[in-house]
Amino acid sequence: MMALDWRNRDKEMVSHLLTNAHMPSDDIIKGFYLLLDLAPDAAVDHPYILRDLSQFIARAVVDEIITPAHFEEIEMRSSYKLGKSILELSLARYRATNSGQMMVKYWGACNSGWTELDIKDMKDNIMRLLKDYDMSGDFDEACRCMINIELPFCFYHEVVKKAIIYMMGNPHTRMWILLEKFVYTGVVDDTQMAKGFKRVEESIDDYSILISIPQANLMYRKYLN
Repeated sequence: MMALDWRNRDKEMVSHLLTNAHMPSDDIIKGFYLLLDLAPDAAVDHPYILRDLSQFIARAVVDEIITPAHFEEIEMRSSYKLGKSILELSLARYRATNSGQMMVKYWGACNSGWTELDIKDMKDNIMRLLKDYDMSGDFDEACRCMINIELPFCFYHEVVKKAIIYMMGNPHTRMWILLEKFVYTGVVDDTQMAKGFKRVEESIDDYSILISIPQANLMYRKYLN
């Protein structure tokens, strides 16, 4: 429900989170039941709930988190007029021509509106975050920094990538502990973690890395083991 107040970029991140959370469809459906039941009261504070919640539901179908058959199941459970209207709009969105493309572009891409300078600033902020953590070992503060710099969920792999490269050049760093805590707490999901490692693998032969870390390839293989 909180996401209804957030910016489009953050709503897109919530959709990504639902897709990557690997939750059972039944649990997702129960969540939508609850939201639809709360919709009439929530509409007071969220005037665009019809538009936004219908988008979340339709997007969940497009992302194959739930199936089209669930529409009928949800409709049977919804006893409020607003809830039924939300479902009708969700179904219309899903059935629309090119609905898949429309759904994934509705909130905007995860990096929508970002300039090259924005991304550079984000990467610089990530490096400051990692260096601060290496000095303090304060995991909670590292997580707060990720929020404060408005790091998109779909960009968490960049933290993983930079942590690995940082670790290659600083053997006694705390970065491995940070990565372990990311996994243990679920702050970084398996998809973003794997993507971070993949990005390192793709750039491991980059001259800028090899010139400062000649053994980068060997060290990366060691981390994989």
